[in-house]
Amino acid sequence: MEQVDTTGRLSRLRGLMKQHKVDVYVVPSEDSHSSEYIAGCDARREFISGFSGSAGCAIITLDKAAMATDGRCTYMAGMGGRAIRRW
Repeated sequence: MEQVDTTGRLSRLRGLMKQHKVDVYVVPSEDSHSSEYIAGCDARREFISGFSGSAGCAIITLDKAAMATDGRCTYMAGMGGRAIRRW
């Protein structure tokens, strides 16, 4: 799996979070219709985290970011069996 540098994306998101007084932003795998298969334009979690697995969510605060997924995706996420990884 190709590594994606998400530093700039996180920085821009955090700027918007500060502007709108948002403390935590959660980005799920699902699209707005909870579809099983989502279109590329709805792959928000993959865009912000670089993680393309089928399950999981990104949790972003003003100073930290974490990725949570289930056991099926831990190898793909490079987590070595851990449930949450900071990226």
